[in-house]
Formats: sequence, structure tokens, C-alpha cells
Amino acid sequence: MNQEFIRIEFDADGHPEETILVLALEGELSEQDADQIEAHMRVCQLCRARVAEIEHGFAVYEEYRTDILLPEILPGPQSFREFPTRLRQLSEERVSRDETRKQSGAFLRGLVPARVPFRWVGVAASVMAAILFVTQVLLNPVRLSATELLERAAASQNPSVATKAGSQVKKAHQRVRISSGGTTVIRDFQWTVGSSIPNVSWQDVADPAKWSAPLTAEGFSQWRNSVAQKKDQVQRTGEQWTLDTKASESSIREAWIVVRASDFHPTKQHISFADNRSLDFEELAFDFTDDQVVASPVPEAPNVAAQQSATPTLPTRIQSPDPNEAELELRYTMFQKEWDLGEDLEIARTGNEVIVSGAASSQDRAEAIREALGLIAGVRLAILSPPQAGGSPVSRAAPSSANPSPLAKDLLEKSLPDSGQRRDSVYRWLSASDDALAHASVLQKLAERYDAAAKASLAPTSQAKLHEMLRIHMERLRLANSELDAVMQFLMTPAPARIAFMGNGWRDAIRALFAQVREQDSLVAALIVGSQTARIDARTASARVKSLHESIQNLLANAQTLLSAPNTAK
Repeated sequence: MNQEFIRIEFDADGHPEETILVLALEGELSEQDADQIEAHMRVCQLCRARVAEIEHGFAVYEEYRTDILLPEILPGPQSFREFPTRLRQLSEERVSRDETRKQSGAFLRGLVPARVPFRWVGVAASVMAAILFVTQVLLNPVRLSATELLERAAASQNPSVATKAGSQVKKAHQRVRISSGGTTVIRDFQWTVGSSIPNVSWQDVADPAKWSAPLTAEGFSQWRNSVAQKKDQVQRTGEQWTLDTKASESSIREAWIVVRASDFHPTKQHISFADNRSLDFEELAFDFTDDQVVASPVPEAPNVAAQQSATPTLPTRIQSPDPNEAELELRYTMFQKEWDLGEDLEIARTGNEVIVSGAASSQDRAEAIREALGLIAGVRLAILSPPQAGGSPVSRAAPSSANPSPLAKDLLEKSLPDSGQRRDSVYRWLSASDDALAHASVLQKLAERYDAAAKASLAPTSQAKLHEMLRIHMERLRLANSELDAVMQFLMTPAPARIAFMGNGWRDAIRALFAQVREQDSLVAALIVGSQTARIDARTASARVKSLHESIQNLLANAQTLLSAPNTAK
């Protein structure tokens, strides 16, 4: 691309257009323009999030192209030499040679203009042959009936096994995610291979929490056989078969099931009820395990005591998890993916279940959260997607006419006379203040949740994960707070008064830390962008924010020391 014709444009809020970000990623900008975009990215959290989404889109497309699109495109035939001969033979069987020549000539004259050399007629015939091959062979695979597909799928999930004396009985274990609207639950099912699968019959309920049937071809087949008037459609797409059955006189109006083409194992299912409710099923895990040993017949009367000691009762494979451990694993997973910072989610306990509820920042993020957290046993999800399209949470905007002038307006203009440099600095400082408050908020939630008793109830590995979360958030809070050193430097105020820490233990230090970071965030906004709620003058605000800034650094050091002390129960 000619870089001379690329014009860098920014929107009304000072952000580059989407196409400019894509060109920057592709290396299509000039060195000067690329440096300008890179400088903006360093201080703009919103554009960093936009670029991350674009890169994710590139990665998803490449994965789709490599794993799905290219495997579906079969190599073309090596030669079409026999095609004209075969076509001529078929033509001679139906019509006379003269009539065939007349029809073929009229057809070719319609395709090929009169001025086109005759040598292109052969090319056109080859293209037609290729089109016929693709449409009639590649895109029209061997067909299956609905009954045959369900029989093969049922055999894949529950093969017939002849159990002999002394052989091992196998158990099938299935984990399924069941969703309806914004509610999602994870269910575990198991059955003895070769025997009837329990609870396969479908219920007339669209509540995932009340659904008790596994994802099976046998259950689909039972419902389909119970419907008198139905219309089936079986279709293969890539490496999977889909059976879609519509019923006009049933409480369930439509259902479809997806099976793998390689082994006919069901992986997904959808049920639509007559009242527009629906359920979606996705298999997360499936395996066969050896469950127990079937004892051989004993000719003599068995010794009951010896038999009991020789055949101990095996534990159930699917066990109810410890809710404390499930909750900690949930929080640790969110910490690793940084969802504890940017998502408005609540974690609560109801009996032995850990419930995650709230609205995700985007549809893609909601799906990612359900995918990751749904694998944790003992966790129930009620994750809603946003009512309208949106991205990741962004920092507050720069000054606008709706806000009063910044308290430190004169100092800002004096220290940073260039308007562009001043705007970039304000964005950077606001972003750092937001980051500091986000980390302080997570720390405060962890401190309130894990007192001495709650921490003692965790396994040693879980306690180590808790310490890791606290330590990392403290370190990131320290780094974000240090980004505000530049704000403190241009504030013309005397040395700040020290703020004494009144408390005992790391939890008290974090509570005080959160309160001071929140106050600092409010004052920084009032000083550099203005605030309608601020009722303080510039000199007083400057002195207070400098005191808070120094106190936050000291509190962080105290909290880290208290947390690493041998006795960190408090």
C-alpha cells in the first residue's frame, strides 16, 4: 500500500479510527505515523483494548481457516480427461448426434461471445465440469436418515457390552452445560455402559436448574418418536451432522442435535418450547471408566467377612466439592484472566453452591466467562450479556463542557503548555488512578471475605493462591500509584502532613488502603479534569492528595509486610 495516501484521522474524542489501528497492526503506516499511534496507545487504555480485540479477531479467523475451512476443502480431481468421453456417451444414449450438436452449439454460443477465440470453449467446458463436480460430489455427501443417525449416536454413547464373570463394568461420565437466557448450570451425569440410561426422558421445563436429563441421542429419539406430525432435516456441515426436527403438535416445537461425523458422538443440543422458551446443551466432557469388578460364581458358600474385605465399596466418581475450595478456585480463575478487575460480577454462596451473577461487558466476554467458570464443579452461573454492544470498561473521559474547569488548570497549562501533550498526560494519569482504584477494590473484597476462620478453612494450596492474589494486586496497585508521581510534582503545595495508620493486621491495612485510594482518585479527577461534586479549593485539594499519595505507598509497604509475616491470620 502507498503510505503517502494514508491520512491519520482522530475522532471527536481524540482516538484514531478503526482502520488506522488495523493498518498499524499490519505495518502499513509510515514510520512517523506509526510512532504517533504507538505514543497514543501508551496512554490510552481504550485504544489498547480496541487493538487487543482486533488481534483476537485475527487469531480467531486464522484458527477458523486452519481448523475448519481448509479441512473441508477437499483436493480437486487430478484430471478431467475421461469427462468429455463419458458426457458424449450419455448424450448419444438420449438424443441423436445431430440434435445434441445443435443443442450444445446453441448453449455454447450463449456462453461464449462470437468474438472470443474458439480455444476458450474448452476452458469453459472444463470450468463447467469443475462446477458439476463440486456441487454434485463435494457438497452433496452421502445422506443419512434421521432414524439411522440417532441409532448410530445412541450406540456411540452407550455401546452394547456383554458383561462376563470376572470382567470390569464400565461407567459413562458426562458433563453438560445447560443454558437458558442468562442462566447457566453445569450438570454431571453417569450411567452403566450397556444398560438403560436413567432419566433420558425430556421434561416440559425450561429452567436449567430443574432439568435432569443428560444430553443423549436416546432422549432425542424418545421425544421424536412421541411426535405424530414432524419434519426432519439431516445435514452434514464439515465434520459434524445435524438433525433438526420440527413438530407442530407438541409442547416442544423444535429440537436439534449435533453429532461428530467421525464417531457420531452427540456434542450439542437445542430445545425450543411452544411458549418461546428454549434450552441449549453443550457437552464439556465425556469418558468411560472402569467402575467395579463383577465377581465370578463361587461353587461353595462364600465367607461373608472375607468377601466384604476383598471387595471394598468404591467411592463415587462425582463428589460434591467443598464450597470453600470451589469459591477460591473461582476467584483465582477470575484473577488469572483479570475478570476481577473489569467485570461487574458478584460472588455469593447459597448452601453448597457458589453463584456468580451479573452482567458481562460484552457478548464475547460473557461466553468466555461461561466457558471458563462453567468447568469448576460446585459453581452455578447467572451471567447476563449486555443489553447492547459494548467493549471493555474504559477510563473516564477527558475534560468536557459538562464539567467545571480543573482545580489545577493554571498549573497544568503552565507545566504542560502544549495542548496535545497535556491531553495525553491527563489520559495517562486518569488511567493510572482508575487502575489503582480497581486493584484496591479487589484487595478490599478479599480482605472482607477471608478473615482468620475463612482462611483456615482452605487447603494449603488454596491459601497459597490467596496469598498470590493479594501480593500481585498490591504490587500492581503500587505501580499504578507511582504513575501519579508526576501529578504530585507540579502541585505547588508545602510538605504534606503524614496520615497515621490506625489498625492491626493486613486486613485493617487493606481497608484503610482502599479508603485512601478512593479519596485520592476523586481528588485527582477534580484537579486535572474537574468535578461537579468537588467542594474544595485547589490548594487544599493539592495538599490533601499529596498526603494521601505518600500514605498509600506507606500503607502498601505495611500491608505487604504484615501479609508475609508468620502469623497472617488477622
